[in-house]
Amino acid sequence: MLEAACAWKLGSLALKLLAGASKVLDHKSVADFLELGATSAEAANTVRERRCDVVQAAAARLQRRIEQNVDAWLRAEFGADPAGRDDATAAIAALDDILPKCLPDSLSVARANLDAERIAGLVVARAAAGDELFRAGTFGERMLRRLVREAYEEAKRDREFAALIGIPVQEVLLERTADIQQQLAALAAQVGAEKGVPLPVLREILARLGDAEAPLDAAQIERRLRSKADEYRELRERRGRLGNDDPRVQELRREADRLIDEGDFDRADAKLSQAEAIDLAAVEELESIALRRRASAAASRGDRAAAARLRLDYRTAAAHFAEAAKIVAPDKAAAWDYRQSQARALYDEGSEFGDNEALREAIATLRSALDLSSRDRVPLDWAGTQNNLGNALMTLGERESGTARLEEAVAACRAALEERTRDRVPLDWAMTQTNLGNALQRLGERESGTARLEEAVAAYRAALEERTRERAPLDWAGTQNNLGNALRTLGERESGTARLEEAAAACRAALQEFTRERVPLDWAGTQNNLGNTLARLGQRESGTARLEEAVAAYHAALEERTRERVPLDWATTQNNLGNALRALGERESGT
Repeated sequence: MLEAACAWKLGSLALKLLAGASKVLDHKSVADFLELGATSAEAANTVRERRCDVVQAAAARLQRRIEQNVDAWLRAEFGADPAGRDDATAAIAALDDILPKCLPDSLSVARANLDAERIAGLVVARAAAGDELFRAGTFGERMLRRLVREAYEEAKRDREFAALIGIPVQEVLLERTADIQQQLAALAAQVGAEKGVPLPVLREILARLGDAEAPLDAAQIERRLRSKADEYRELRERRGRLGNDDPRVQELRREADRLIDEGDFDRADAKLSQAEAIDLAAVEELESIALRRRASAAASRGDRAAAARLRLDYRTAAAHFAEAAKIVAPDKAAAWDYRQSQARALYDEGSEFGDNEALREAIATLRSALDLSSRDRVPLDWAGTQNNLGNALMTLGERESGTARLEEAVAACRAALEERTRDRVPLDWAMTQTNLGNALQRLGERESGTARLEEAVAAYRAALEERTRERAPLDWAGTQNNLGNALRTLGERESGTARLEEAAAACRAALQEFTRERVPLDWAGTQNNLGNTLARLGQRESGTARLEEAVAAYHAALEERTRERVPLDWATTQNNLGNALRALGERESGT
């Protein structure tokens, strides 16, 4: 089905992606490169004598296996031999020309963390920008994504070759280290001045961010650092409100505050641990003040958890919060509060580090917290737990192929709304309506009909009845943006343009508060969404006005979605801009 030459090129593509640089196919330069990693003259000689042969043999094995499996992969994707289709014939013929042009650069490969699906996405995005045969939803796009993903996984299974690719990827990252360190130092100084946070604290947090397994772009690092700066300030304010009769505990906490300001989290944790130990000893000695001491001990453990959160050690923070909940177990309200904090730490671990197991643990923790906040006794706490449960379920559901988690998320949000009524807590009701809309929208995107999307639109519009621009301007703008996305998806599945017109109006409304000065990246994201909607409208109309507006919106988005700041978002918007310009060019004379 696939010509041998194209299969051979696909094998070469897999090798280039794995190496992170095209020089891996030049066997001599690979040997020379690996020689630099040798630790002795004897090891260097071994590299010279054997590494070229290893790479050459690995390449040959991979290309043979790829050529043998190509037809099976495509049959698995399309369910039958698609060779007779016109679009299949054209896309297969174009492979020979498009493959060498759609290789991502080595830094993008390294940032993708050797993940096959992400690499396939990079290749497909480049192919779509270069040839309409590979744009989203086409046979060519599905074929290329499947071939690259399968070829890449096949290559990673070759242990000899996999052992050789680590050093080139590390080299790419190391080449950027000096520049990144300068940018991070400047960012720390800026955030420290704005938030009043000592530089040692921010430097330690940045060091911990560098240990994250999930790759972060510059915008994510800036958001995390600012968030951690706010957490630091909350910790200090909380510490200022806490009292203790024992001068030893007071002194230990003062020392812990000083150590945290110096960025010495481990020694601060040790001081707080001593404070906790002193309080727990007092509980055993003085039964009459046991409850107060337990509360103080839990506060010290909570401080340890807060400090752990600052250094992005969310699992340790969750363990501390869990222990704090046990310490104050007789006080169900306090225990419930610590369980919520435990679940939040686990959720952040899952959300920020891609740890699905942490999300499962967060879900389990929230479900256990429902036993501490029965609906009959504390209905609003019960509803708050249901709302948080819905968010955790939706985040996990977005990462899974099925819809079971998303269905559970919808059920949890609807349960929360039984107590979070509009009359009782209007803004909390609006928040949960927005969360419900988000879960319904994700479900609707995975289903062929429009019922879920209609429900999502209804939930967002209900939320906007209380999330007004005057009362909560940024929340109002966020919900308007979500509403616009749901309406656009709905409009793409219907004939006519009414839904798309409503989607454009919602995006423009969001931009009234999502201003470039206040929230530049949210402003750019909404400009991109507006451009997508206008482009769809332009495709259904005979003129060029809508397409011109779409191009203007994409250009605006790129003023903040820069390549240096958010490279993947920049690439997405560039791709969208290219599609809009192509559609515009097809309706105009000239080039």
